[in-house]
Formats: sequence, C-alpha cells, structure tokens
Amino acid sequence: MILRDATIDDLETLQWWDEQAHIIAAGPPTYKWARELKRKPEWREQLIAEQEGESIGFVQILDPSGDPNQYWGNNVSRKMRAIQIWIGESYNLNRGYGSTIMNMVLERCFDDDMVNELVVDPLSTNAKAHRFYTRLGFKYMETKKFGEDLCYVMKLKRASYFNE
Repeated sequence: MILRDATIDDLETLQWWDEQAHIIAAGPPTYKWARELKRKPEWREQLIAEQEGESIGFVQILDPSGDPNQYWGNNVSRKMRAIQIWIGESYNLNRGYGSTIMNMVLERCFDDDMVNELVVDPLSTNAKAHRFYTRLGFKYMETKKFGEDLCYVMKLKRASYFNE
C-alpha cells in the first residue's frame, strides 16, 4: 500500500466514488474536485491510497488552524490535525485496507513532532466508523453539529498513540 498525492488525473475516480452508496451514506460528498485537486494549500494534504496500482481510497489531512473555512473553529491549535478517509469501491470494504491506510496516516501525522492530537468527525449515526476509529485508539469527545450534519468528534492524542 502506498499513499500518493491526489492529482487532477484522479478526478474521474473521485467523482465516481462520490456516487457510491456507502460514501453517500457516510455523509453526502460536497467536494468540488475539479477545483480542489488543482489547489495545494500548505494546510492540507489530499492523498490517494493505492494497492498494487489500484486506487483504493482517499485521505485528507488538514491543519485546521490554516483552514480559511474554519470548519473546526477559529481558535484551533496548530498542534492538531483533522483526518478524513474513505474507501472508494464497496468491494474493497472490510478487507483491512482502511486500517492499513489509517495506520500509515497516523504514522505520517505523528512523524511531525509538533502534532499532538488527531481528530475525526464521523456522522453520529455511523456506528461502523465509530468502532473503526475506537479500534485505532480514538476516543469520543463530543457530539457536534457541522453544517447540517450531527457528528461525533473523536480524538487520538500523541501520548495514547505512543503509549506514553
């Protein structure tokens, strides 16, 4: 498995994935891919996970303190990263790819000594995502409304990740 930068060459794949029932159920996609794939702001990474040359999933890692939309609020620590992940095709679900990808992402984020916590925000109704993140060490913090979506905010602190 590798993680590589998402590029405009991934546009059709990402648009196709946005139409898949399991992705819509996790929260209707709102990305404007044609625009976002061309932008490379320093506060965001957009990555494609590939297994043996096949695009498996998408990951976005944000430094919320730099996000001009202030999705996570306007008083966010530079030591936090927000993660979004999804597996593109339903036939790739429940095959361990999500865990592999997330473990790579956790390592990538915590390789930066400044980062001390990671957050995710699955829909409050997405029990599978809650179990997935809990298995990875994330802890439920609060239920919060983001736009129209009621989400669980879950955190993983550096000390917990490294068992300090």
